[in-house]
Amino acid sequence: MNPDRTNADPDDNEALRRRVAELEGHVRELQNRFDRQDPFSLPWLCGNSLSTHLLIGLDGHIIDASPTFLRLIGRNRQEVIGRPALSLVLPYDRDTAQKLLNQSLADQATPEAEIDLQGKDGVRTVLLAPGHVPYYVDGDLKAILVTGTDITDRKRAEEALRQSEEYYRVILESVRDAVVVIDSEGRYLFANSGAAASVGRDVSQVVGKTVRDVLPGDFAQNKLQQVRAVIRSGKPATDLSKLVLDGRQVWYHQHLQPLRNAEGQVHAALLVSRDVTEQKHVQEQLSGILSSLYETFVAVYNDRGECLSLWIPQELLERYGMQDQPVAGWNIRNFCPHDEAEVRLQRILQVMRTGQSIRTENVCTLPGGQFVLEVTLSPMRDPEGRISSVVAFVRDVTEQKRSEDALRESEERFRSFAQSARDAIISIDARHRIVYWNQAAEQIFGYTAKEILGRSLTKIMPRRLRAFHRQRVAQRVSQGGALAISRPVETIGLRKDNTEFPVELSVSQWTTTQGVFFTGIARDITERRRHEQVLREIQQKLLHTREEERRRLAAELHDCLGQGLVALHLSLQASLSDTGPALSPALERAVQTCGDLIREVRCISHGLYPPTLESLGLTSALRNLVAYCRSAKVQADLECDGISENTRFDHLVEIAFFRIAQEAVQNALRHGQAGRIRLHLTLKGPELALLVEDDGTGFNPRKVKPGLGLLTMHDRARTIGGRLEIISRRGRTRIRLRARTTPVPDQLQAAKK
Repeated sequence: MNPDRTNADPDDNEALRRRVAELEGHVRELQNRFDRQDPFSLPWLCGNSLSTHLLIGLDGHIIDASPTFLRLIGRNRQEVIGRPALSLVLPYDRDTAQKLLNQSLADQATPEAEIDLQGKDGVRTVLLAPGHVPYYVDGDLKAILVTGTDITDRKRAEEALRQSEEYYRVILESVRDAVVVIDSEGRYLFANSGAAASVGRDVSQVVGKTVRDVLPGDFAQNKLQQVRAVIRSGKPATDLSKLVLDGRQVWYHQHLQPLRNAEGQVHAALLVSRDVTEQKHVQEQLSGILSSLYETFVAVYNDRGECLSLWIPQELLERYGMQDQPVAGWNIRNFCPHDEAEVRLQRILQVMRTGQSIRTENVCTLPGGQFVLEVTLSPMRDPEGRISSVVAFVRDVTEQKRSEDALRESEERFRSFAQSARDAIISIDARHRIVYWNQAAEQIFGYTAKEILGRSLTKIMPRRLRAFHRQRVAQRVSQGGALAISRPVETIGLRKDNTEFPVELSVSQWTTTQGVFFTGIARDITERRRHEQVLREIQQKLLHTREEERRRLAAELHDCLGQGLVALHLSLQASLSDTGPALSPALERAVQTCGDLIREVRCISHGLYPPTLESLGLTSALRNLVAYCRSAKVQADLECDGISENTRFDHLVEIAFFRIAQEAVQNALRHGQAGRIRLHLTLKGPELALLVEDDGTGFNPRKVKPGLGLLTMHDRARTIGGRLEIISRRGRTRIRLRARTTPVPDQLQAAKK
């Protein structure tokens, strides 16, 4: 069978099957009739039938064939009858035909098959045989009846279509342009290799994806809008688009053509893109050249320095203050100092003598001021080939020189600043290659500029951070967005000796005609971290000392003053029974006052150092704080997530969290006039977080003068390495504290205390 054969249209196959079934039924009916009348009359059927029939004997030779079969292969009956049936089959299909014939002889069902036949003149024809019918006489198998349909024209049409598709495929794959088909959802239905290569992918990574999956954000959105506009309007469109790839600007000329389905409806758009970046650059250069012509004039001089001919724009004449002066015929000595004129005349003579061009840059003083002129002297020959004069192409580069000088001064100032800076200043391109490295960078990282320039920035990064860095830079460059870190962030650097150290980094992005660049300022904060650690340890000791002093004061208030007041209270109560009516009211007031003092002393003692915090932990201490709020007629709640009543933390952490919560609650009660206070304590992973929220009057954290309470709260947060965030507005104040810590066993907590 033909290995290139493809399945036919399902509707055509179904029609053929119905037709073959009708023919088979007709054959069976005739066979039954002939069995009753003449057991050898089936050959007569083949000889007179209008259908394609072939009667094959048990030995594989042809007994008879219908006229339609003979016409199919271009032979007559004498050429066919008696010859092997397989001799009419093309060689590559003979094995299949033999297998089908053997199955029929074995009384097995045969599948539908396409058989390629060879006509008399070598013309290939195709027979679709839905099955072979065994022919019996008196119960004995006598022959095989093959029925079929001529599908030669259909197969030729299919092969022509397949060949045409292959031609188009080869053409599309051979062109350098990017060719894609995109539907209204932005999905790629087709993409050639040129389209895939333009975005750095394989075809399999493009087809089936959407433009948002393949192209950068804004560019993809614009392209999807253009595709939908073409599908909606049914009209073609042309566009010139700029895409940033790997930090390089690429220009594409794109043509969009609507594609219609069999019903004539536009269902997709054909997009053909051509990279015109080089043409764009040539156009820009040509534009620059044309612009520079307005800054150029041409003069022809003889060997005496006389100007024989001059072409100069009127704008330049006015700029030079020479619009009213005849220039032609001037000697070069007329508008140059004597020494300069002699030098220029000697250059003219040198060109005439050697025939070699000379390019110089001269500062000329003209009536309109001082100008910088770039002069190219070239020989001019007469018809006999002799050098008769010199043509001078003069270009005014005054503004260019001023810009270059300004740029040079700016670069020098930057270089002077960068080299004297104590921070490392490093610049990289879009491919992460280091293009600038100051002296401070040499001292901080240990690499000299010669060692590091041109190397990847990841060389000074720990391996665990490199993938994230590459991904972020590539994403920003491809999307055309700015990668800027205006506020310094802390990260990790890697020295030449492979030691890691903390770095404070800020980054800015800038773009030139050569692409996108990034400059970072890195500061070694090792010493600062060490000082911060020392300061934190001092603060922790101070906090510990302060808490110990609070504990001592609380104990003295409770044990000394508190006990004395209790004794006094009991004595006064005992005296009431022995006192006359005249002194009873006074003693009753004294007893009442003494009771109030006892409660106040206990409240102060518990505020200085709550015993619950030390004995039961942070959660219980916060619940007592909530109870205190409720006693003040304020609605208060405590929520705990990921933490139980028995969960304990480092002693300093518990003290800091409780004191900050205590200060926040007292501020809400005293100054905020809060009616509801909510505390939320959360332990998630290694982070403990506390949120204190109230519905009081609020305040502006930027405008309020920081008092001792706010300063103390920030100090306590820093002492445990935590972060304190205060957000307040009218009707709501949120104070959030976060710190990294882990629960500790009760016995370990006791040992630390």
